Amino acid sequence: MLPIAVVIATRPRPNLLIRHALPAVEAQQRKPDVIVVVSDERPFSAVEQDMLRRLTPSVKVVFGQNQYSTGAAGTWNTGFSILNQWYKDCYVAIIDDDDHWHADHLGSCEATSRNGQADIVLSGINVVQDNVILARNIPENISANDFLTGNPGWQGSNTFIRLSTTLRIGGYTDGLISCNDRDFAIRAIELGDLDIQYTRRVTVDWHINQSPDA
Repeated sequence: MLPIAVVIATRPRPNLLIRHALPAVEAQQRKPDVIVVVSDERPFSAVEQDMLRRLTPSVKVVFGQNQYSTGAAGTWNTGFSILNQWYKDCYVAIIDDDDHWHADHLGSCEATSRNGQADIVLSGINVVQDNVILARNIPENISANDFLTGNPGWQGSNTFIRLSTTLRIGGYTDGLISCNDRDFAIRAIELGDLDIQYTRRVTVDWHINQSPDA
């Protein structure tokens, strides 16, 4: 099986990393091999790094600084670039700093990958606001057209993808202000030959409107 790396993009917002993303990663039944936390607008201080590392004692944490245009796309792409220096290939699991994974998320994605053959594995995702589930999106057999008027359930935090596939897609569009998920999904699907598998299970909680700058 391929290694599994977690990429977390953040402004940074240490308070949200502490409350949501890092505890969710630490609680995984299938531990990732490394966590890459990439800060967008400023680097983490040494004190912040030490504090955050203590939240995931069972997994190595590496910190990076956005090397591209300000925004989520450049921050994610920086994470991919860091991993490309370490691995010939691996699975990359993305989680936003304010989202949550169920404890079986990584294990479910790995089990669905067909022994590492799948390019992408998509899990189901809850849309949550103020601890209320507004919708359960469980993607299956998606097409590019599904993203032209909405999103059938491919968000950042339920993306489980081979590093080599992200590079082939071209990563996220640097500097794109919004619709990063849709843009990435459409370009991925239009390649026409990717092996996309679906867990058909909800293992992600996507928290919306968590902060006024969302």
